[in-house]
Amino acid sequence: MCSATEAIEFLSAIRGHRLYPALLMLLLYGIRKGEVLGLRWQDVDLSASRISLRQQLQHIGGEILQGPLKTTKIKRDLPLLDPVADALASLRNPRLNSDLVFTTSEGTPMDPDNFLRDFQKLRRQHGLRVITVHQIRHTVAKLLKSFGVTDRNMQLALGHSRIVTTQEIYQRDDADSRRDVLQG
Repeated sequence: MCSATEAIEFLSAIRGHRLYPALLMLLLYGIRKGEVLGLRWQDVDLSASRISLRQQLQHIGGEILQGPLKTTKIKRDLPLLDPVADALASLRNPRLNSDLVFTTSEGTPMDPDNFLRDFQKLRRQHGLRVITVHQIRHTVAKLLKSFGVTDRNMQLALGHSRIVTTQEIYQRDDADSRRDVLQG
């Protein structure tokens, strides 16, 4: 898990990188790697300021496959935040014949394994301590908790089919939260 300060510093450092919009979405929304890589232009509604998560991209058996999200319960709509809208606007390239938002320079689906390698390379280059892309979800959950977001709203934002998942996995207490409770 990284802190909010580390996340902000990291995003500032990679602002001009081609993966900035995808990593910005991971850090702001806590969405899964497959969800961000599977995002289609038709799922980005600028006029309604909404992103609809409907599919994912996965690397299975040596193939990169687009498919539905694991369950219908985790299909969700998220507000299109201004920084994300600005970052996505810089990606639109009509010369590439792809419905996916995040692609290779040739317009083909981005390999999730390459995305992870590129993230780790950027992390090392910019001094972010060792974390995984999935741990970013924990960071977002912790930040949402610290902002007083309800468990139900966290569940909806993170795309958990059951609220128990949000409560058990992503809201592990820490020394600060125990101290706050005990001090009243």
